[in-house]
Amino acid sequence: MPSHPVGSLNTLIVKRGPYNSPYYLADPSFAKGVTPSHLTGFTQPFTDASKKCSAATKGMPTGKPHVLAMRECIKGILGRNR
Repeated sequence: MPSHPVGSLNTLIVKRGPYNSPYYLADPSFAKGVTPSHLTGFTQPFTDASKKCSAATKGMPTGKPHVLAMRECIKGILGRNR
């Protein structure tokens, strides 16, 4: 017996399980381009921090060093202590 109704097959996505386990079908978390209501309060602060950090890291080489610098910059602006 299938785990999803036949009518929903066109909306399912293929995911790979953890630790290289087999692929499986799953429902997408949210529709593409839609911000869930519980996250709307975070979108503007993150957008502002992202723009500031993009300007601050301009000219860095692409790849992992740039990603790590962006993460640290955003974390510093948003005040996350991880």
